Amino acid sequence: MPRCYAPPPMKRALVLLFALAAGCDRGSAESSGPQPTDCDLPGGVAAQCMTIEVAENPDAPEVRTLSLSVAVVPAREPEGRPAVVLIAGGPGQGAQSSYGAALRAFDAIRDHHDLVLLDQRGTGKSHALNCENTQVLDLKQAVSLEIDGPRLEACRDAQDADLTQYTTARAIDDLAHVLQTLGYEKSHLVGGSYGTRVALAFARAYPRQTASIVIDGVAPTDFALPVSFAKDAEAAMDAMVRDCAAHAGCNASFPTLRADLRALATRPASEVTVVHPRTGAPQTLELSGRALAGGMRSMLYAPELSSLLPLSVASATRGDFGPMVAQAALLGDGMGGSLAEGMFLSVICSEDVPYITEAHAAEETAGTLMGTMFIDHLRASCEHWVRGPIPPGFRKPVSSDVPALVLSGEVDPVTPPRWGEHALETLPNGRHVVVPGAGHGIVMLPCADEVLAEFFEHGDAKAVDASCLESRRRAPFFIDFAGPQVNP
Repeated sequence: MPRCYAPPPMKRALVLLFALAAGCDRGSAESSGPQPTDCDLPGGVAAQCMTIEVAENPDAPEVRTLSLSVAVVPAREPEGRPAVVLIAGGPGQGAQSSYGAALRAFDAIRDHHDLVLLDQRGTGKSHALNCENTQVLDLKQAVSLEIDGPRLEACRDAQDADLTQYTTARAIDDLAHVLQTLGYEKSHLVGGSYGTRVALAFARAYPRQTASIVIDGVAPTDFALPVSFAKDAEAAMDAMVRDCAAHAGCNASFPTLRADLRALATRPASEVTVVHPRTGAPQTLELSGRALAGGMRSMLYAPELSSLLPLSVASATRGDFGPMVAQAALLGDGMGGSLAEGMFLSVICSEDVPYITEAHAAEETAGTLMGTMFIDHLRASCEHWVRGPIPPGFRKPVSSDVPALVLSGEVDPVTPPRWGEHALETLPNGRHVVVPGAGHGIVMLPCADEVLAEFFEHGDAKAVDASCLESRRRAPFFIDFAGPQVNP
C-alpha cells in the first residue's frame, strides 16, 4: 500500500508539491496524482520524471488521452519561489531533449528555482508526431527544394492522433494544467524561438499563473512563418559580409565575398560531385543557387558556423562545393533529428501558412536572393497535411503587463531584433536586450543565466544588468580550415 514518506532534504519541497497535488497526507493511503521517479536527463542532470494525463480534445475527452512527459529539476534552495518553465522551439522540439544536455547553462537559476521541462504534446516523449526518415544522411534530399507529398501523406495517415488538436492553444492549456497539478501557483516562462509564441500566448491566457516571461528570438503570435525568412536571412548575410570587410584577415582573404555570395545564390542548377561527410564516398547531386542560398542561411543561425561561411563561399566559387554542402546538410540533419515533423506541420499549417497573403509575400520577398522559396515549400507541404482551428483573436499581438525580458541576437537570420521590438510594443513592463554578433538563441550563452536569475529575483526587466550580454562580439572568422583568426 503506498504511503507518504520523508524524502532527502533537496527533494523534500518538490515531493511535497506532488503529495499535495495527489491529496497525500498522513491519513491518506491512496494517491491518484502523478508518481515521480528519479531520472537522469541528457547530460546527466538528476531530475524527477512523471507523466500527466490530458484529453487530446477537451471537447471529446472520451476519444483519446495523452500522457504528457514532465521532468522537474529541483532547486538547491527553493525558498518557495516560482518555478522556471523551459519551453522548446521548432515547433516540434521536446523540452527535455532540447534543454536537458545544456541545463548547466541555467546553473545560477537552479539555486532557488525548480526547472520544469514539459515535452509539449506532439513532441519528445509526449505522443511525438514523428515522420519516417532515412537513417543515412541523404545529401540529395538535403539540397532538394522538392516536396515528397506521398511521404508526408503516409506520415499523416499513420499518426494515431487527431492532428487538428496539436496547436499552440492546446499546448498552453496543457501547460496550465501541468503546473496546477504540480502545485505551482506562478511560474517564470523561458521560451526560445517558437517557444516564445507559447510563452506569450500563455501570459495572455493565464496571467495569474505567469510570474514573468523571457522570450528569446521572438516569433510572436501575429508572425506568419515563413513570410519574412528571405528578408531576414538576407539582412543577416549582409551583416556577415560587412563584418568580414571590417575584419583585417577576412577582408584580405575574401575581398570579393559579396559578389561571390550573390553569384552562388543565383547560379543555375547543375550537377556537382561532393564527398559525403559521413561515408567519405563521392556523390553526384543537382545543386541550384536557391538551394545554396538556403544552406548559407542555415549556417547563419550560429555565429560560430557563420564564421566559416566566407571560407566555404570561396571554396564553392573555385568549384569545391563539398564544405558548404556538408556543413549545411549536417546542420539540417541534426536539427531535423530533434524535431517531430508532424508537430511542426500541425502548427505551421494551422497558425502561419493560411495567413500569408500574396501581397504580403511579394512585399517581404521583393529583391531577395531566396525569394518565395520558403513560402512555396511550406505551402506545398501543407497541401498534404491538415489545418486545425485556432481561437478567435489568437493571432493578435499579445498585450500583457507581466514583466518581460526580450532577447534578440543582432544577426539572427530568422527571428531578428525587429520582431523583438514588435513584441515589446505591447509589453509595457518589458525590456529588449539585443546581443551584438549573436545569432539565434541567447539564453545558453555564458552569463545569460546570471542575467535571468537577477530578473527573476527582482522582476524588473528595465533594471537588470545585462552588460555581460551587450558587450559580446561576433565570433572571429576562419580564413582557412585550421581555425579562426582573431584581429590583432
